[in-house]
Amino acid sequence: MGYNIPRDLIMAYDEMFIGITDRLPITFFSNISSAVCHNIALELFHYAFDTRLHWSPTEIRDYLTLEIINDLKLMPVFRYIKFPNGLIPENSLFYIAWCIYPKTQNKSIQEVELQTYRRYLDGTIKKLPQHYFQDEYGPQRAYNCLIDRLNYYQPFSSDDPFYIYEYFVSPGCVPFLGKAKLIKLCVMLNLNPLEFFFKALSPSQKDFAMFSFFEFMLQYNSIKELIPQPSVIELSDDDPIITEEDD
Repeated sequence: MGYNIPRDLIMAYDEMFIGITDRLPITFFSNISSAVCHNIALELFHYAFDTRLHWSPTEIRDYLTLEIINDLKLMPVFRYIKFPNGLIPENSLFYIAWCIYPKTQNKSIQEVELQTYRRYLDGTIKKLPQHYFQDEYGPQRAYNCLIDRLNYYQPFSSDDPFYIYEYFVSPGCVPFLGKAKLIKLCVMLNLNPLEFFFKALSPSQKDFAMFSFFEFMLQYNSIKELIPQPSVIELSDDDPIITEEDD
């Protein structure tokens, strides 16, 4: 089987594996882009799986561990594999199989990213990957997380769209967003809860009339709060009081 890497690299890996040398020359990964390093690393993993591990693609997907990668003497190469920002590399080794054997992909990237988020919520992991919400796909991950928590908690009192949209202009949505650890994301995305919810919906789920109504109500109530109400206006002795007789 042919591998899309220099023959010298294969020979260097074989010599390292049997103990003739201690490590791969760094020159194989020098002065090239991270994308090229990623592809070279995957091809070397492919070669090692075929010639040393002898597992099926599905077994590699399901049972590959860091210990096995270390036994294959591929840990120095592992760092060149570029995982999606929504995944934790050490916990997502199946992604290597997905890249090398595309037919082994049995989940969407979005589903795996949500699993990372759920593990963060339940305390299995202490923090999310560094750029989970901060790269170009970060907003969409945030929307996916919101929908995931809505499906999990079902916080609405009714399935009626009116009550669902009303929920996101009510104080009750704040504890929910706090439990889902999504409040700071609203601030980061410069969205209020209603806008956050609406952007998270798929096109077929969006009710523009309902959104416009509650958006107007938010703006109306915000303006109304700035207008002094008669009951709280205090008149001084110098304030003119208009009566019918003055007309």
